Amino acid sequence: MERAITLSIDFKRQLDLRSMTFAYFRKTHIQVFRASFDKDMPRVAEVFSYPFDSSKTEAFVKKLKTYEIHSLDLILPREFFVSKRITLPASDFREARKMAVMKLPKLSPFPLEESVSEVTYAGKAEKNYIAVSLWIINKKLLYRYLYVLGQSGILVSSVRMDIDGLPFLLEKRRMTGRPCMVILFDKTYAHLSVLKDNFILNSRMVSLSSSKSSADSPEENLSLDSVKESLAQEAAKFISYNREEFPDEQPEKIFFFDEQAPFWETGESVEGIPLEKLRYRDIGLLPSPQMGNFPIHVIPSSLGRRNMNFLPDDYQEILIKISRLKKTIKILSLILIFAISFSVVFAVRFGKKNHQVSLLKTRLRDIEKETASIKVLHRRIRAAENVLQNQTATLESLANIVPLIKRSMRLSSFSLDRDNTVEISGHADTFKDVLEFMRSLQQISAFENVRSEYISQKKLLGKDVFTFKIVLNYIPGKAEDKSE
Repeated sequence: MERAITLSIDFKRQLDLRSMTFAYFRKTHIQVFRASFDKDMPRVAEVFSYPFDSSKTEAFVKKLKTYEIHSLDLILPREFFVSKRITLPASDFREARKMAVMKLPKLSPFPLEESVSEVTYAGKAEKNYIAVSLWIINKKLLYRYLYVLGQSGILVSSVRMDIDGLPFLLEKRRMTGRPCMVILFDKTYAHLSVLKDNFILNSRMVSLSSSKSSADSPEENLSLDSVKESLAQEAAKFISYNREEFPDEQPEKIFFFDEQAPFWETGESVEGIPLEKLRYRDIGLLPSPQMGNFPIHVIPSSLGRRNMNFLPDDYQEILIKISRLKKTIKILSLILIFAISFSVVFAVRFGKKNHQVSLLKTRLRDIEKETASIKVLHRRIRAAENVLQNQTATLESLANIVPLIKRSMRLSSFSLDRDNTVEISGHADTFKDVLEFMRSLQQISAFENVRSEYISQKKLLGKDVFTFKIVLNYIPGKAEDKSE
């Protein structure tokens, strides 16, 4: 079951725009929706929902180009991110953030140049210690989605996590250093989470529909008793799962958010955990608009802190350069049209025949200079597009290779030349690991003529390993497994 979206939005910054566009990439499809604001109240409307396969994007790009979308915020599922909570000896968050960034190379599962990270405040720990949350995402994974949107001519202004507003729900009811459970109830759906300060330990979206309910209108057929029973069962399962996953981080209190449901009042308990019932308005949370079959919880800026943004710096710089070049071409084109128009009008109204010819020749020379400048700009744009295409080919080939690498293997080099010839070098603990790696590469339809230049045994740091160099031909646009 896919969960709700919980976003923190800075209304003071966005009110001038009146609306924001979001693209939410789920497991099998993408949903593009717009959030508009009327007297600080959100109104959400779906633009379209479309199946999405990162290896077959041509149809999706054509679909996206039919809508007038120039920029948007990209939202990715929580499962795409690696999170860690650490405590640091610091007097304030600014100092703790600097320390966390210094520790990032040891804590991140990816090399620094291949990842994008954010550090957020996660609450106070013991005396003179501050807890922070590290959120990390693989840059190669990000580029899969950024490149698809770039092909459609869309500028991505930020990359967000689908529950980045969740830690700020209880800003006014802080349980410092103690875990708590949050239940967001929306008719026949519930969003269950366990938080510790501003850190998300667990999160899950569940459906409360039963077999007795109609597929077309489950809300009309579900009784309050069946909804309450189903919610109690799901809450018990979630508490049990969290107990197994985090045995030392059990929630001490449950906060149940709802507007109208006549069950579960303050003072009751679930699985022995005391419950407090709250309305969304009690904490300043705006009513949740419904889009399709999942709600969107919007937290205003008075509760939210600085939004996390995982947009890579190098991607943003390339988009800015291309945007500036296109603007320059438009301006030069307008100057060219004006120059031609002015020359014609002036020649007709004021000049004699010989004088007109002389002026036209002068104008034509100016036009030729402007045309030459435009051609230079076109060449620069083509060069920038070639860079993007080369980067995409490298990322797509790496995306196919990385899942095949075993823990007993280490890659020392990877290269992709203009002829789409890939060279992979590294070492493995056993000769069998190298052979299985080559067989796995041969099963990828995008790779052809997989061959080894050498496989040799040597000692590395006192350990026998097998070094290898594998060469193959990469066919862009193919990503299906031959074994299927």
